[in-house]
Amino acid sequence: MKKYSANKELEDILLKFGFIETTDKRDQLKGKKEFRLSKYGQKRIYFDYINIIVIQKFHMYSLGTSITLDNIVIILLYFTLKSNDQKELFYDGSFTLDNAANHLNSIKKEYADLEKYNLHRPRREKLKRIIEKSEELRNKIL
Repeated sequence: MKKYSANKELEDILLKFGFIETTDKRDQLKGKKEFRLSKYGQKRIYFDYINIIVIQKFHMYSLGTSITLDNIVIILLYFTLKSNDQKELFYDGSFTLDNAANHLNSIKKEYADLEKYNLHRPRREKLKRIIEKSEELRNKIL
């Protein structure tokens, strides 16, 4: 599986999804970069030299030096899902990659079960939105 590091390729992916670079002058001189969906958004992706970090307000989650396509999809879901859908993947609103990946897999299983027995239409629609959004993001990256 392909790995993405904090370089031009990952930067292009973020820009393609509507992120803007909000790096201040001091960090630019140091070679660091920061991306947000809006200029004053509280969620941001930070390239600290070779490290990739997701920041929300005062909480930081380090992703290490490289991430996979699945990780990028989860990061983009964290930034782009509406809050009521986002709570399915990130229960307390904070970003955790491992938990979100597990939750996404359980959402797919739950949706299959609900679809199979034609149960809980509103819940099914919510899960379907999340699954479709993740597939849409994956296809846009590729």
